[in-house]
Amino acid sequence: MMKAVVLDELGNLASLNYKEVDVPSPEEGEVVVKLRAAAVNRRELMIAKGQYQGARAPIILGSDGAGEVYSLGNLVKSFSVGDQVIINPGLNWGKDNNKKMLIFLFWECLKMVLMLNT
Repeated sequence: MMKAVVLDELGNLASLNYKEVDVPSPEEGEVVVKLRAAAVNRRELMIAKGQYQGARAPIILGSDGAGEVYSLGNLVKSFSVGDQVIINPGLNWGKDNNKKMLIFLFWECLKMVLMLNT
């Protein structure tokens, strides 16, 4: 389990709740990153206001961060567990909004092409 800030209802900032959620498991070509630093940007505000196409509640907000690789999905060759990475949130936005939005605060499960080694 991990702690996360979850928006339970799009367009309702009062529905932000601090919760325990399952740690994500990486799928093929994905890694899980344990975040050490995170930022909130305009994208999160748009999602919270219900103005970001494809977003569905409940959702854990967040797209900018840095940390270390925690676990690897199949076919990941460019990274190893423990690698320090910076997440590039600008790549692939909107390509698969209904699958997994990025996870804010402690963990993040994302396609490996979104990251850079530090």
